[in-house]
Order: sequence, then C-alpha cells, then structure tokens
Amino acid sequence: MSTDEPARAIFRAVTLTALVDGRPELSEARVVAELVELDPRFQAFDDAFELGVQARVLLDTHGVEDALEKITAPITTKEDRKLAFQLCARVMVADGQTAGEEAMVLGTLQELFALSADEVRTVLTEERARKDPK
Repeated sequence: MSTDEPARAIFRAVTLTALVDGRPELSEARVVAELVELDPRFQAFDDAFELGVQARVLLDTHGVEDALEKITAPITTKEDRKLAFQLCARVMVADGQTAGEEAMVLGTLQELFALSADEVRTVLTEERARKDPK
C-alpha cells in the first residue's frame, strides 16, 4: 500500500469532486480511473476503493467544505496543490457541466491552496481545451 499521504489526499479530493453532485457520471469515473496514468504515485494504491469510500463518508458527514479541508491537509507543496486542483478541474469538465457543487469544490480548493485567479483561470482553460481540442 502506498504511504504517500499527499497522493492519497489528491486521490480522495478527486474522488470527492466526482461524488459531490450525486452519483458520478461515467466520464467523471473515467478520470478517476485514469489517475494511474497521470502520476506514478497513484499506481501504488491497492486500496483505491477504500479511499473513495473515505471521501464519501467525509462528504456525507462533514459537508463539502469541511470534508475538503480534512482531505487536503496533507497536500502541502505548491506542485501537489496545483496537481490536485488540476485533476479536480478535470473531473468537473469531464461531464460538460461546470456549475453547482463541483464549482464549489474548486472555489474551496482555490481558497485552501491560496491559488490566484490567474492560476485558476489557466488551469480551467487548459482542462477545457484538453477535453475539447478544436
């Protein structure tokens, strides 16, 4: 089992983003499943399902903001914070809907990670372009 707590926290945050508006769409679940291709740290998880369950329990018990605060506490480096935000944004744009609870997740992450409006705009623009290259 991976003991890389920042990576495990990123995975939980991404999973929470997919869960926050109810049952994840297939496109959102696919993003979570593809994480192992994006960062080798995610390949070491043998308890990915359990991490998803933990995210759901925290969401149901504490609500979005408190759950995110608890989940993201181990994510301390700028690089990991940017990756977490980027992957959560990828989940948000995966189903073509960018409002509601998922947008609230990104707003909360922006505050928790002290990301500037320009950083957020750049990530969202990149993720939308990646999803729909034209």
